[in-house]
Amino acid sequence: MDDQGRTRTGERRRSLGAAALVGAGLMAAVDEIVFHQVLGWHHFYDRSTPDIALLSDGLLHAAELVALVAGAFLLADLLRRRALVPVAAWAGGLLGAGVFQLVDGVVNHKVLRLHQVRYDVDLLPYDLAWNGFGVALVLAAGVLLLRSRRDAGAGSGRAARGGGAHAGGEPADAPGTGPGTAPATGPGTGPVDAVGDHRARGAHGGTGRRRATGPATGAMPTVRPASPGAHADGPRRRRDDRPSGRRAADP
Repeated sequence: MDDQGRTRTGERRRSLGAAALVGAGLMAAVDEIVFHQVLGWHHFYDRSTPDIALLSDGLLHAAELVALVAGAFLLADLLRRRALVPVAAWAGGLLGAGVFQLVDGVVNHKVLRLHQVRYDVDLLPYDLAWNGFGVALVLAAGVLLLRSRRDAGAGSGRAARGGGAHAGGEPADAPGTGPGTAPATGPGTGPVDAVGDHRARGAHGGTGRRRATGPATGAMPTVRPASPGAHADGPRRRRDDRPSGRRAADP
């Protein structure tokens, strides 16, 4: 796994863990508010006096607030760094809520017997509904986790195929082949430097003409005269430089 894949996996795990804290805190709040206070079916610890039962509810309420605040801060940090994976976060929320529901229904109700769902009734329907709801939440979280991993694997596969095509094909930014560039294959396709300009003047016999600089269009170079003084002095120098014998022989 490359560095990008490991980073994505770490972001998915952090999103899952932070949202799981929020999910557990929300489920604990629903249990404490609805079943402990509104309906009054049970307290968190019912094997002692009513004062101890009220104290246990207060401790449960404090624990759920800590989980909610901690999970919210972790999610906000992931969102600020643009590292939050939404599918993993939803899966974490459902997983935290389902695990709390199952732990409360199996461990607290049946193993430790700290309290029951309701008293003086047949507990089987209540236990089945309580634990069945927890199982449904965990299964939904599992489906979202599988989807998150499949999406991450598909994204890694697309990135690998894209990198292989780029490596095996033509380079995207090869010099001289990109849009807006002209192939420099003929003479005069680019600006003439100082040495080229000097050689061009020497090849023309000092006529003072030079190649004009222009865009690389591949067309024939345009010729423009230099300064008037250089154009006029050239022919005069050639007439003055003729041998004296030829001047005397002329009629």
